[in-house]
Parts: sequence; structure tokens; C-alpha cells
Amino acid sequence: MWIWDLDQNAVVAKLMDIKSTIHAVAWDPEGRRLALSLAAPANRAEIWDVATCTRLATMDGHTQDVTVSQFHASGNLLVTVSWDGLTRVWEASSAQQIIAWPGGFAGWASRDGLLGHISSHDRIQLVELVTEREYQTLVGSLGAGQGEYRDGGISPDGRLLALGMDDGVRIWDLPSSREVAYLPTEQTLSPIFTPEGKELITSGDSGLQRWPLEIRSQLWVAELVRVRTEV
Repeated sequence: MWIWDLDQNAVVAKLMDIKSTIHAVAWDPEGRRLALSLAAPANRAEIWDVATCTRLATMDGHTQDVTVSQFHASGNLLVTVSWDGLTRVWEASSAQQIIAWPGGFAGWASRDGLLGHISSHDRIQLVELVTEREYQTLVGSLGAGQGEYRDGGISPDGRLLALGMDDGVRIWDLPSSREVAYLPTEQTLSPIFTPEGKELITSGDSGLQRWPLEIRSQLWVAELVRVRTEV
């Protein structure tokens, strides 16, 4: 599957290893992930990171072609519909099914989380998916079930979570449950934020290191400037 930049008339990404017909595609609210609705023999939905051309999650469970995949307004949920007559809701990061019900789905979702749900041949209902923050599953850019997670720390303002892994440190934005930065420090044990939240201290195979952090945008934390200083 090729993804084109219409302004430049150029291919910007190629999603490989897709062996089934694609019925439909849907972007997440931030335009970074793409959900694919796959026909038989796959009968599933997949979520891809377009920038890295990697498969992040696979939603298995439908028994016939998946015809619709739609992200919830929060970006944390994916709704799928299949010829098997079921609508399923999945946690986008972990690919875990949350709920399923008989009937179709009109294929649209509003910004406040309302879904167009077809309950019968002659009636359309609105279904509201309410997301809670008491429990969240955080999955890194390697994909669900990949990599070994170690100790970590939360920034003083409660916004960022840093976790050590075999290949470095990954940082999540907790309000959105999204990975926003990666520090390639080899195997890392216990990253911690300094009390003022302006530096991250890491320890592991690369030694003890300080990483000054500058947040240039409160809306997009991936614009962190990372400068490594050996201790």
C-alpha cells in the first residue's frame, strides 16, 4: 500500500506485508496512525505507524471481512465492523477488545465521541463511547508485546512518563497515552526526571547520562530537544 502527498505528488510511505484486500482505511485524529480494514483470509483490522511504516497493532476476532475501521475522537479506541454482523471496540494501543454488540456501524464518529450505529434496517441510533482515565495501557512504537519494559519515572507536572527499555528510553504523554520521544541510550534501567522537570537522568549500559529537555510546544511534546551530556 502506497501513501501519497497530494501537494508534492510523491509517495511518502509504503506499507508492506499486507496480504489481504483492504476494504477501507482511516486516519487517527493526529494523522500519524492509519487503520486498515482487511478482507479474508485476514478478517482483521491493523494499525500502522505511517512515519516508520511499521505495524503497531493487530485486531483479531472477526470471522469475516472487516469492512469499516474508525478511530474514536480520543484516538485511544478503534471501532471495527465486519460481515460477521458484529461491531467491536478495541483499545488501539494494546489491540485488546473492550466491547462488542450485534449490528452495523454507519462509519463516522463526531469529535465528542458519538458514533453512528445502525441497529436495524430501518433505524439509526447514536452510540456514545465514554472513555475513563483510571486505567490506561501504554504501548511503545515497537508495537504491542514487543520490547522489555523496565523502571521509569513521571515528570513533576504529571504529564510525561519515561521508561527504560533494552534499546533506550521511551517517553509517553500521559493525557493522550501516546509515545512522544525516544532516546537511544542502549539498555537503560531507571530514567528519572529532575525535581524541576527540565532534565532526564538515565543509567545503563551507556553509563550515567543527563538529557536536558526543552518543551517547545505544549500541544506537541515530540518537539522535545534532546542533548546528551556524559557524567
